[in-house]
Amino acid sequence: VFEVESTYLCSPNEHERCRVRRRQQGSNVSFQHQTWVGVEGSDQKAAASPTLIERTLTGREYLVLLKQADPACASIKKTLTCFSWGNS
Repeated sequence: VFEVESTYLCSPNEHERCRVRRRQQGSNVSFQHQTWVGVEGSDQKAAASPTLIERTLTGREYLVLLKQADPACASIKKTLTCFSWGNS
């Protein structure tokens, strides 16, 4: 079972969409920053297939970026449950 919280950030560039994500499984926590380049508002070809750039954050970096949360978007909280299947 994973707990995931995604928060979209304000972006000065209309062709980018950014979010930070906190993922927790038990006492293990990880943080990621994700940026989609070429989203709505850019030229037609880029809008059809935006590029995702993702990097791992420290807890401190996550908290700093969290202050840039987009007030027009609520944070998204999910609980993901994974099951083993076969020999995997």
